Amino acid sequence: MTSSSGDIGATGSGAGTSILTNAANLTVDSAGNAYINDSANVNLNTSSVGNTDTFNLTSAGTITVAGNVSATSGTIGSINLNGGTIAEGNGNYTLTATNVGLTSTVGDIGATGSGAGTAILTTTPNLTITSVGNVYVNDSSSVSLKGSSAGDSDDFNVTSSGTLTVAGNVAATSGIIGYINLTGSTIAEGSGAYTLTSPNITLTSTAGNIGASGSGTGTSILTYTGNLTINSAGNAYVSNTGGVTLNASSAGSGDTFSLATTSSGAITIGGNVVAGSGTIGTITLNASGAITESSGILTASTVNLTSGHSGSIGSNGNAIETAASSLSINAAGNAYISNNGSVTLTGSNITVGSSDTLSLATTSGSIAINGNVGGSSSISSIILNAASAITETSGTLTATTVNLSSGTGSIGRQWRCY
Repeated sequence: MTSSSGDIGATGSGAGTSILTNAANLTVDSAGNAYINDSANVNLNTSSVGNTDTFNLTSAGTITVAGNVSATSGTIGSINLNGGTIAEGNGNYTLTATNVGLTSTVGDIGATGSGAGTAILTTTPNLTITSVGNVYVNDSSSVSLKGSSAGDSDDFNVTSSGTLTVAGNVAATSGIIGYINLTGSTIAEGSGAYTLTSPNITLTSTAGNIGASGSGTGTSILTYTGNLTINSAGNAYVSNTGGVTLNASSAGSGDTFSLATTSSGAITIGGNVVAGSGTIGTITLNASGAITESSGILTASTVNLTSGHSGSIGSNGNAIETAASSLSINAAGNAYISNNGSVTLTGSNITVGSSDTLSLATTSGSIAINGNVGGSSSISSIILNAASAITETSGTLTATTVNLSSGTGSIGRQWRCY
């Protein structure tokens, strides 16, 4: 159907609004807006509406994107597809508009896999997805992901060739999304404290940062998950509500990997955190509860570990494993760390809980003390066990009991005057 100077159909509901069709194949060419309601499965072939205008298609069955949808001149204002399911045709067809809204009422939006006929292809700065099933969408530009959803226990996958900005909450309308997977050249948090909610979340950046440093809105990516995987080509800043297992993750060489929890949440290290190439500059884990480890090593030039609400860092017999040259520890309970290689204890005041234990061992290399350990709190025991030497550049070890052990080196340094 074609209009040469005005709209096809009209907005609203009821008689005299949308054009009603029952077609297997639909082509729309409108100089203005287009509002169409199809009663069956429909292939949406190459179609267009006017610059800044609206293209609305509703189907009682499956809408298959079987052709590009874009303005003949300029850019469509909004494309809204609402079907039982929404599928991508076999020709890499793209929906291009300032705003794209995709809604499924029965099943999936897109399909898993790669190549033609899988993910829905979009080119839009603003994307809204509402699905009762799975979601698979690939955008070819930078995109703001508005408030969106997928079905209970289903997958929500959005990939962007540019920056993917979380500009709305992503959560199931009913139940809990099974997996949220976001991939972009960078991933940014919008200015409204928006949260990704799912038991499993994976965040991947291919060229830049995930989140940003600082506090307040528009900084860390906000998540509410029990299992988190972060793979960043640059820095990574994520804040999780509640306890979380940090699975094998990465950040860029020389960059920062920061994970914090709120609501007394613990961090469980469940895999290696390491740069894809080179060495992460700083790993910072700031738990409002404890920090524990089931597997994995934290590898960076500097590792900062903080626990809250009487939570310990590691435990006796299950120390947090690090491979760092500089280490900072602030625990509300005990702290047990094992470092691979020589390490310097840094910080203005390295502390553990009152009457608790700070234990640091190296599997190889020495321990250098470069800051006060204890002091303001009544530490029960400080245990330093170095495979090589124990030295000090500044600081004092303050505790009821101090145990120092060196393997192949000295404890302290002997000075001679001539």
